[in-house]
Amino acid sequence: MGAKPRTEPKSNELPRELSESARRALHGAGIHTLADAQKYRRDDLAKLRGLGPKALETLDSALARRN
Repeated sequence: MGAKPRTEPKSNELPRELSESARRALHGAGIHTLADAQKYRRDDLAKLRGLGPKALETLDSALARRN
């Protein structure tokens, strides 16, 4: 069997590019989707332990594409 083609994430899913520590930080704060993330100010997200500058840029890009 061949490899499955990579599918694009649904528009509301968190980006696949996020590290596991970033995902854990978001999930720990109750953020499971881009819609959840959009409810928070960037400054508040930046305070989450495990969510660094690269993860914030990834979230910013995903939210910009979503809008």
